[in-house]
Amino acid sequence: VVYGRVTAVRPGQEGARVIRQGDAVRVADRLETAADARLQLRLPDGAVINISSGSAIRISQYAYTRSSMRRTAVVNLLQGSARFYLQDPWEVHANKTMQSAGNRQNVRTKLPEREGSRFIIETDQAMVETGEADVVVEADAGKSTIYTLGGSVSVRNRSDLVVGVSSVEENLSVIVRPKAAPTDPAIIPEQQRRRLTRYARNF
Repeated sequence: VVYGRVTAVRPGQEGARVIRQGDAVRVADRLETAADARLQLRLPDGAVINISSGSAIRISQYAYTRSSMRRTAVVNLLQGSARFYLQDPWEVHANKTMQSAGNRQNVRTKLPEREGSRFIIETDQAMVETGEADVVVEADAGKSTIYTLGGSVSVRNRSDLVVGVSSVEENLSVIVRPKAAPTDPAIIPEQQRRRLTRYARNF
């Protein structure tokens, strides 16, 4: 879903091309939204990324194996903010299979072995990792803020020289600054959560 002017820069090509509704996006494309633009990406595994205005993002790695329902992804939020709605592909498939089969428990034994999915979000300062979550990441100058609206995420500084990993559960947030471990998780104020929820539903 595209609102306003959104451009993509592909490695090895000169200049930027304008993204239109339905255009395919490749791994390594740098996507940028103008000051009054927004973009929603829907990935093959069902993940949804809502990118706010004045933001830039790159999907650095992406692999989805349909037979095993396993996803591996690395996304770089270069500037601005984005909301990531991530469901476990195996769990989504299992629930659909169960519903279509009348919720018979023996159906699960016919599903592919669960291997687990990983989704990593990187900013200049932070690395956020999860399998299933609803999370908003804001990349500002000098800091990154992570808000978990649902599920849980693991957050650490991108630098290997900084020790400390924070588990950020639902309705909690952390801030990551250069050369510092994540702050202690703090409850998201109700007013802030309403703002984030409105942003998440903008599409």
